[in-house]
This record gives sequence, C-alpha cells and structure tokens, in this order.
Amino acid sequence: MLPKGTRIECTAHFDNSANNPDNPDPKAEVKWGDQSWEEMMIGWFDVAFDRKLEAGKVLRAEKSDE
Repeated sequence: MLPKGTRIECTAHFDNSANNPDNPDPKAEVKWGDQSWEEMMIGWFDVAFDRKLEAGKVLRAEKSDE
C-alpha cells in the first residue's frame, strides 16, 4: 500500500552515442515512435485492489494542491 501523497516517477535515458555497441548508426537521427527501430519509452504502472471494495471509491480523482 502506498501512503497518500506518494508520487510515482519514471525516468528513462537513451544512449544513441557511438559508445553504445548496440547502436547500429550513431549518426542517424532517431525520434520517438511506436516501432522498434524508434525510441519507445512509455512508463506504465498497474493498480490492484480488493474486488470487495467499490472501484469508484478506490480510484476517485482528488484535486492536487500543486
């Protein structure tokens, strides 16, 4: 259980340099995209809760003070 106010953060780094042995062409421009030859970082998380609880109460949106 995560305490109220917990923030989940996802950070990714891509190494498209010549120092990366898995980079086939360090001079090629690479943009984000859905294909495997493009940069494909998307952060995901799952939520699980007791099915006896009402989903609307568990997943209700609260206004942030930020």
